[in-house]
Amino acid sequence: MKSLKNNTKSVVLLKTWQDGENGYRIYSDGFCVQYGICYTSANAYTATLHVPFKTEKYSLVAVQIDSTNDTGGFCENLGICATSGNNGMYRDKFRVSLQPGSRGFTWQALGTVDLEEVL
Repeated sequence: MKSLKNNTKSVVLLKTWQDGENGYRIYSDGFCVQYGICYTSANAYTATLHVPFKTEKYSLVAVQIDSTNDTGGFCENLGICATSGNNGMYRDKFRVSLQPGSRGFTWQALGTVDLEEVL
C-alpha cells in the first residue's frame, strides 16, 4: 500500500483580493472562492462574478438581507432565475430573484478557474 504522504501535493494560495465586503481567493489547483454583498431593492438582479469560472457548473449560495426587526432582520434563501434555457448561472455572472422588501443579498460561489485566464 502506498503512503498517502507520497501522493499528496501542496495547494497554496496564489491570489487574493478584497474590497470592502467583496473578494476572492484563488488556489494553485484552480479552486476559487468568491463572495460579496449586493445591495438592491430590485425583484431580480444579475450579479457579476469577480473572476470567471471555467464553466457554469459551480456552487452558489445566495441569502437575502431583510430588515423586518431592529436586530438586523432575517435571512431567506433566494431563487436562481432561469433565462433562455440556462439555469441562471453563467461562468461570469448569476441571476437571482428576491422577495419584495429585500435590501439585497449576500453570496458565495465556489468553483474552478482557468489559472492562465485569471492570473
